[in-house]
Amino acid sequence: MLAEQCREHARRERVADQIGVIQSSESGWSNPLVVGFLLGAALLAAAFRVIETRVARPMLDLSLFRYPRFS
Repeated sequence: MLAEQCREHARRERVADQIGVIQSSESGWSNPLVVGFLLGAALLAAAFRVIETRVARPMLDLSLFRYPRFS
């Protein structure tokens, strides 16, 4: 169940990020809608990180980013 929630958070984060970037070209970076989508994406990315560090079998082992070759 928790893995499904994690995937859902990751999917929502990507969608919010993409919508924010796409809308910025039409509306500008200071548009409240764009800022809202980008802030939402940041919050969902933070939630993804918290969930991934607490589950027994994470979808993505975040410790891999410590290695320069991986990141």
